[in-house]
Amino acid sequence: MTDVEAGRIESFIAPLRVAPGRKVDLATDFDPKYEAGVAKKADGVELLRVGIELLAEYQRRLAAEQTRGVLVCLQALDAGGKDGTPGSDI
Repeated sequence: MTDVEAGRIESFIAPLRVAPGRKVDLATDFDPKYEAGVAKKADGVELLRVGIELLAEYQRRLAAEQTRGVLVCLQALDAGGKDGTPGSDI
């Protein structure tokens, strides 16, 4: 992964970060229509590919430490496909 790709992911997720200990109300704190400037499906697919690479690398590092984990929260409509997410059967 290049620094440019990592930087794009960083700017994409920055508005979605939650500070430790902060109380969150999804109904008011986050816009479900948030697109972060992803105008074309191909851009979104590429951003997702890079994000998956980055998340996998973080998960490998955290697993090696054996002290922390990764929590991924997915939000989608009923037909959002979350059931097909790897690990969703755990």
